[in-house]
Amino acid sequence: MANFNADGKMVFVIFIGLIITAVFIGSIADSVFLQTNTIAIVNFSATVPATANTTFSPQLPGRQNITVITVLNGTGSDFTNNFTVNTTNAQGTLGIFLFPTDAAVTEGINGTAVNLTFTYQDNGFLQDSGARSISALIVIISALAMVVFVIVVLWQTSLKELLTNRRFNG
Repeated sequence: MANFNADGKMVFVIFIGLIITAVFIGSIADSVFLQTNTIAIVNFSATVPATANTTFSPQLPGRQNITVITVLNGTGSDFTNNFTVNTTNAQGTLGIFLFPTDAAVTEGINGTAVNLTFTYQDNGFLQDSGARSISALIVIISALAMVVFVIVVLWQTSLKELLTNRRFNG
């Protein structure tokens, strides 16, 4: 005979446990996504600094670009060769620092709006492919832990009684 008082408590414990683990899995999955995936930006609008060798403000997103940063003005003219990219600033901070060269001044694009297209690695991106694989396994292991939690809680209540009842086991 099932104990409905214990079964009600079991359902409540499972419900609370699943909510807590779902919250943790969501935040873990977000973190793993940023650690293992690159991000593509298409037509990021920015204004070229007024003087040569001055970085864009605000700083471009990401830690390191992995593709060439394409610079196009409003008419579609390509000015990619008029810019240089550094991945650290004078203080050693990692980031994408795009500078117009003297050629940009000659072309007359300083102070104008341009569109940037590039792919970058976000802050916290794991460089090693083995580390990226292991961090992806964290989400799978977390989901398995949630399943084990449910089974353990069920085993403490009527599931154990159901499976060990000799009347059903012949």
